[in-house]
Amino acid sequence: MTPSLFLVAHRGDHEHEIENTLAAFDAAAKAGALYIECDIQFTKDFMPVIVHDSRLETGRVSELARNELPPHIPTFDAVLKWLEHSPAITLFIEIKLPVLQRRSARSVARTLHTMIPEPLLKRIVPISMSAKLVEVCSREFNGSAGWVMESGRSPEGPFTYLFFPWQNSDQARQWHHRGVKTVAYTVNSPEQASALHAGGIDLIETNHFSRLQRALQKSGSTPK
Repeated sequence: MTPSLFLVAHRGDHEHEIENTLAAFDAAAKAGALYIECDIQFTKDFMPVIVHDSRLETGRVSELARNELPPHIPTFDAVLKWLEHSPAITLFIEIKLPVLQRRSARSVARTLHTMIPEPLLKRIVPISMSAKLVEVCSREFNGSAGWVMESGRSPEGPFTYLFFPWQNSDQARQWHHRGVKTVAYTVNSPEQASALHAGGIDLIETNHFSRLQRALQKSGSTPK
């Protein structure tokens, strides 16, 4: 199987680029990625931006305006414009938990949903550690949502993807009978990636998409 069919570029391909930037997403797309994952935090004025950490050197993202953030941090709107020109990409957007201290899950889901142009909706999958947020996003996005299985209760009702630390692969496989696709993170070893996928895990997240893809292609160890 072609590695790009099951590899997810975790925060883009940050082999040579800063993670969660347009440059990292572009590098992944040019290397052949079909799946990219990124993180969303909200600024003081409730603008969604692409950054993993809630606290930066200059302060908390939630206490800073957009123009107070480092210039390499893109807005969600900028990523949507980029995605319009990258038609092969499915984008997983992980909504980080701090925003739920300020707004309801419904408000967050609706804010993001209304920003996304209709042609892109089928290519964007909201994911979160919050079961409540996954439940709301699943309704708002017509069933397409993912749960990051790290803590707390599991979502009630259906969702599409289960994201989990690769060490928990045995537990994650139990979700297959519910029609849920499994996504293991974060895997940078070709041997580990091949073994996980051969063992039934649907998608594998990696920090180094281009490097891992080359290694898997060279070894010829990807499952058929």
